[in-house]
Amino acid sequence: HESIVEHVRRLLSEIFKLGIKVKLLLLDAGYYSIEVINMLNSSGIKFIMRMPDIGKFKDGDDLIYTTDSHKHLANEQATFRVVAFNGRNRAGRTELFVFATNTDLKAKKIRKVFRKRWAIETSYRMINQFLPKTTSKFYSLRRLYFYLAVLFYNMWVLLNYKHERVIVEH
Repeated sequence: HESIVEHVRRLLSEIFKLGIKVKLLLLDAGYYSIEVINMLNSSGIKFIMRMPDIGKFKDGDDLIYTTDSHKHLANEQATFRVVAFNGRNRAGRTELFVFATNTDLKAKKIRKVFRKRWAIETSYRMINQFLPKTTSKFYSLRRLYFYLAVLFYNMWVLLNYKHERVIVEH
């Protein structure tokens, strides 16, 4: 029941309590908001955030952008760099990828860095293929199933790395 900006602030607070320094924060388009960008900018946290395609940008754009939301006053708008480039989506079709950032990284580097995040998402989707179905309400059992799914997934990755491709059917 918290706003997106409060959610990000709380998660960052937990990370800082653990003594972890954030060099670069990668965020999906679900976190795109003026409030989140302003909070990250004022905190000095470097970020790359996928933006929803709002139809204002085209392949090759690399510019400083200030939002023009009618929901915010002029001094509440966010200013950040926008980098846009064409790439292939999961279906293999060309898609425009638009990113908000406060870094000075080149477009190629942004693409390379953000790709790592996509790989993490893919691994979580794959872990779900190893996750047994249950209706149990016991948290400890559900956690055990998740740990086993992670273990099996990692074994599958290792087998694929060392041998031929192993196919998992659901």
